[in-house]
Amino acid sequence: MKNLFKFTLIELLVVIAIIAILAGMLLPALNKAREKARSASCMSNKKQSVMYIQIYCDDHNGAMILRSRNTDPTHCAWFRRLRLTGYATDFKTARCPSITVDSANKNDEAVTYGVPRRVSVWSPYLGTTAFTTFADEADDCGMLNIYNVKSPKMLMADARDANGKQCFEWSLITGANNYAVFPHGDKAPIGWTDGHAETMDAKSMNTTLDDDDASMDFIYYTATSGSTTATL
Repeated sequence: MKNLFKFTLIELLVVIAIIAILAGMLLPALNKAREKARSASCMSNKKQSVMYIQIYCDDHNGAMILRSRNTDPTHCAWFRRLRLTGYATDFKTARCPSITVDSANKNDEAVTYGVPRRVSVWSPYLGTTAFTTFADEADDCGMLNIYNVKSPKMLMADARDANGKQCFEWSLITGANNYAVFPHGDKAPIGWTDGHAETMDAKSMNTTLDDDDASMDFIYYTATSGSTTATL
């Protein structure tokens, strides 16, 4: 007759406690590794997205309308323009994997990375001939001429609105609700006009803006959800 080994209640509780302790030790490391992978994916996405913009600009005399309204047949978001003209098709390359996209927004071209909004705010940084108002549109409808950018400039950031939804607009002025956000450990990859991307935090982005135009305020969201903002 075989001898069956049986756990006592105390031994079972000890095993469960050990498993809980190990899980508590491993989960933070696993979460950190997962977020690092997401940050790397976000970095790759930013580079691809900026590359698509560069290619579009090269095919259109250096210019691309980043945001427009109804007077333009491909109005609104920069990614919509790229999709309708065949330069980009995959939404995943235009979104941060750390910011949730619900099913209702999965095919929304406005739920993507943020690019500069308002010519009057951004042209001192990008250049008065590099970022101009499109045709008869309002100040918030800007056209980028990448050939007129004198030196590499920040172009693309993780951005969201007050409801936590990714947003294609990157605002800097008080009263807007579309600001940059830093979903990867208070940092985020930023896409630049020359095609490279680098990881930055709010302080370093603010310093970069101040170096070119000290009058600009840098406002950002402090989390990937909610409406709490901070100003540097």
